[in-house]
Amino acid sequence: MQSTDTKPSQKKGDTKEQKSETMNDAVLNYRLTKKSALGMLYVALGSVFGSLMSAVVSALGKKYKIPAPTITFVRSIFNLAINLVCCAIVRVNPIGPVKDGRKYLWIILRGLFGGIQITCYFFAFTKIPVGDATTLTFTAPVITGLLAICMLHEKWGWIDALASFVCFVGVLFTSKPEWLFPASGASLNMLYVMIALSGSIAASFAYIAVRKVGPTVSVFVLINYILVFTLLINIFQSYYKLSVFPWPKPSTSSTAWWLLVGTAFLGAGAQICINRGLQLEKAGPATSMRFLDIILSYIWQVWILHEKTDGYSIVGAVLVSVCLIMMGMKKWWNVRKARLAYEQSLEIKS
Repeated sequence: MQSTDTKPSQKKGDTKEQKSETMNDAVLNYRLTKKSALGMLYVALGSVFGSLMSAVVSALGKKYKIPAPTITFVRSIFNLAINLVCCAIVRVNPIGPVKDGRKYLWIILRGLFGGIQITCYFFAFTKIPVGDATTLTFTAPVITGLLAICMLHEKWGWIDALASFVCFVGVLFTSKPEWLFPASGASLNMLYVMIALSGSIAASFAYIAVRKVGPTVSVFVLINYILVFTLLINIFQSYYKLSVFPWPKPSTSSTAWWLLVGTAFLGAGAQICINRGLQLEKAGPATSMRFLDIILSYIWQVWILHEKTDGYSIVGAVLVSVCLIMMGMKKWWNVRKARLAYEQSLEIKS
């Protein structure tokens, strides 16, 4: 009789525990969903800041006739000041781990490639339509994937191959080479296209360097070295090409000065929002959201800069955006598989 009396009480207890677990799961799912949505919002806001910065750089080069090295130099000066303040706030040594020779070497390389990347991108923004330039710069994820296979020995799957092909076709539509589109009449200067793509290659090497550095070094330290190398590269470039220091002329208008300072704050805003978004959301979906940069850059090109675009450029932008989404979804799927495998291993152990 005692055993039959205890069964209903056990069922009631089990029911209460199940309800409690269900409530806890619901609360956890709500918090994760809210966190994910906030992360995507941060990345989207970063795309707004980044695309606006590209449009401002384009306007400074084309309308106000300010050389690209000067724009890059002034932006980096103000950005470096902002970043050093951030280092002081979070109490991070801005120089980084000098004693760790191997890690410090990768930090230096990260700064060098980052400086080359920014210099190439800003030059492209001042020479070709900002929408096309942005599309070309976002080939970096595919190039990074190819380098990761060679240098980090990561696997090459059919998604990587398809994304690379789609990206390559997108670049062809965007650049519109005369030998492929003789009737378009809107071919981009191939030298400027190659400079933009060189920036993407540099960005890919910079990403590999970040992977080698690891997560223990503050992002503010990495940004410091990027900005220092950007300053050095543009001082050298300006003296080599123009024999002058890369500082705005005294005749520069107050509007141009405000825009120059604005590039620093827009760039800092983009970096902060995107890094925060990547902390809150998984890398895959967050990376996929960066296709907004391409869409917004074409909107600013037509609406703010009053530069026309064509169907070939739109097709190229769509193809590169699809490539970004594919690469992002692949990252998300790999993380999800690893998480499921980890959870299954815990269940087996228990």
